[in-house]
Amino acid sequence: MITTTSIPTPGTLLQMGDPFVVGGASSPGVGPTDQVGRDLDPSGAVHTLIAGVQNLQNALLRRLQCPLGYLPQHPDYGSRLMSYLGGTLDLPTVLALRDEVGRTLLADPRVLGIQTLTVDVDVDVVVVAATLNTVLGSVDFSGSVAQVGG
Repeated sequence: MITTTSIPTPGTLLQMGDPFVVGGASSPGVGPTDQVGRDLDPSGAVHTLIAGVQNLQNALLRRLQCPLGYLPQHPDYGSRLMSYLGGTLDLPTVLALRDEVGRTLLADPRVLGIQTLTVDVDVDVVVVAATLNTVLGSVDFSGSVAQVGG
């Protein structure tokens, strides 16, 4: 069990696996779910930052779901997947969309190559399944990107 004396003081830079308390929580580690998100692992009374394969999978999904150029400080981060959704899905478009998924996955420096890649697409949803060669070894990845609103 982690005691409150092991929780870093406010303003301390957290490292992977460091425990912390969610702000605004009524008790340590308990707070609104939108404050927890995919990068946090609730471990008992305190949360920790996730690491390893789970961190990579979450980062890849976030990269696929973020529109390319959306982050001004990182203009090369993200994907063009949203531009393909809601339109005509002819063969050249589906092939271009698959290429964009591959490019986006390879943009993460931890991904060294793609062993297998399956991209299923409907009018407003892209479902991705891949086996990736990474610095962590072989990693299975799956996720989806959906057009919101319409």
